Amino acid sequence: KYAFAVACFLQQSGDPERAIAQLRQLLQSHPAFLDGYRMLGGLLMEQERKAEAVEVFRRAAANPELPAQVRYYFQAQAEALDAS
Repeated sequence: KYAFAVACFLQQSGDPERAIAQLRQLLQSHPAFLDGYRMLGGLLMEQERKAEAVEVFRRAAANPELPAQVRYYFQAQAEALDAS
């Protein structure tokens, strides 16, 4: 996905806010793109935006387009982050 590559570039260029916006847009059009959820949640945690990261992981966990094992991983991420 081109948008994911752009988000990676933006992150590496020191522009996490634009990377976050790019990933949010990507996930709206491609809700089953699991690397987008992983990167978005990670960026939000790096920016100390824990509540938003938990929401991203929960949204991924509830996404029926993702495999059950992947949804379980995101649910565990959300619960661990929420408990910290």
